[in-house]
Amino acid sequence: MKTFETIALLRDYESRNLLFTEPDGSWPIVWERAKGVNVWDAEGKKYLDLTAAFGVAAAGHANPNVVKAGQKQMARLLHAMGDVHPHALKAQLARELSRITFERWAKKNRQSAIGNRQSGKVIFSNSGFEAVESALKTAMLATGKHGVIAFEGAYHGLGYGALNATHREHFRSPFQSQLREFGYFAPFPKKTSDLATVEFQVRHFFRRERIGAILVEPIQARGGINVPPKEFLPLLRKLCDDHGALLILDEIYTGF
Repeated sequence: MKTFETIALLRDYESRNLLFTEPDGSWPIVWERAKGVNVWDAEGKKYLDLTAAFGVAAAGHANPNVVKAGQKQMARLLHAMGDVHPHALKAQLARELSRITFERWAKKNRQSAIGNRQSGKVIFSNSGFEAVESALKTAMLATGKHGVIAFEGAYHGLGYGALNATHREHFRSPFQSQLREFGYFAPFPKKTSDLATVEFQVRHFFRRERIGAILVEPIQARGGINVPPKEFLPLLRKLCDDHGALLILDEIYTGF
């Protein structure tokens, strides 16, 4: 199927709110296949994929080890009923995620709150916004405070909870009457001299609102690939510790 045929079908049958298409058909690129760091469109033109398919293909497209493991598992068991009838691999993955995150961090700082725990707890989800909303719920349950500080330019997903912390007016405005409005936005720093302004605004929110968490992308992706100064995340860690709040890192794009 050619690019124009695929786009025509999507225009006819998919909600227009999901995919942006140029009237002349020049966008989007319709992917036909991929291998390693390259993708090919429906006409056979080759591209270098600098997105890693939103991080899904971090090990490369069609990585033979990933393909082999997937085929082996699908031949044995394609789907287990997660929260009802789990599979052993779920337990093993939870253990491995704890090992490479909480337990590794604990070794670096035995005196921290995390360091006093033997393992971390995992919640598996189907998408980025589900992960964000699980984190927001966790912060609410842990602190009893519903407010969350996010940042200008932030994108955390389009579910109602995540949308409160997404700094995109065109996503938020159609649903304004249904939003709880518990998100507060501070500037996202791009250089070290911006940090004083960020700290002032964050402390202001902590004084004025019932803030249970700070939600941040270590590198803003959809906001424009904005890389903050190295002092930014340690500053947020300190501000959360000072005010008894949770620090939530949305690493859908950046990984661990």
